[in-house]
Amino acid sequence: EKHGRYDIVSIVDDVAAEVGKAEDDVKKYYIAFWSNFERIADHKRIIDRIEKGEKKILRLRQIRDSINEKVDRHLKEKFREIYKGIDALKKQKEEATAAAAAATSTSSTPSKRSSSPKPKGTPKKPTPIPDVPTPDQLLQYTWPTIKFNYGQNWKGYRAYTEEEDAFLLYCMWKHGFGMAERIRMEIRRAWQFRFDWFFKSRNAQEIQKRCEAVVRLIEKENDEIRKKKEQAEQKAIIEDQKKKAEAAAAKAQAEKAQAEGAQAAPSGDQQGDAQPQPMDVSA
Repeated sequence: EKHGRYDIVSIVDDVAAEVGKAEDDVKKYYIAFWSNFERIADHKRIIDRIEKGEKKILRLRQIRDSINEKVDRHLKEKFREIYKGIDALKKQKEEATAAAAAATSTSSTPSKRSSSPKPKGTPKKPTPIPDVPTPDQLLQYTWPTIKFNYGQNWKGYRAYTEEEDAFLLYCMWKHGFGMAERIRMEIRRAWQFRFDWFFKSRNAQEIQKRCEAVVRLIEKENDEIRKKKEQAEQKAIIEDQKKKAEAAAAKAQAEKAQAEGAQAAPSGDQQGDAQPQPMDVSA
């Protein structure tokens, strides 16, 4: 119910820690249960609880993916122009780390004394590579600029501001969906809302309810963007097919005209080569 029927590692760890049995015994019982669960009198009720837990796990994964998609889109829009060299910077840092590890391993292995003289002068220090910021660091300073597409249905009864919804999204991305108590403490500690008594006075249930509304809004926005992208791709495919068909028709027409010209050329040559016959004037 908590992990689903397929996450065997987590099930074995939790049951072994709670019951105090060995992990091998728990694994044997797991196999025996799923091999003979139909012999239990109320096995249908147990299976229903497990299936409900699996649906809940699947829903939480969908919510997590929707939140990550929204956050990734926001970071790309904000930092793609500012941080054009972030991929190159990451690659450069990885190469420097690998080179340092190789140099350390080389220096640790014993080597024969070299007879060549050591170079004079102090070695040149390598240029330090700046640290690549993590998504958490980027989002920590840019979450107030997150925008939502509320639409017409959200106007008129929306008690929360866009900045508050953006902070809820950031907290859900950071702590996870359903962590309403942690989010409530984050709101009370955030200096951006030190005078926002409405937001700071919300309890865990109200925060969780608003988080669910924000998740529904994000899922709707992601679906609209996904549909527009699919329509654009289909339109591009249709235009490409149309261009290919036009090119093929033009090529066929050119080949047909060339074939007709080739057929007309020999008949014209034969007519030009024919000499006129002399007339018989004796008659």
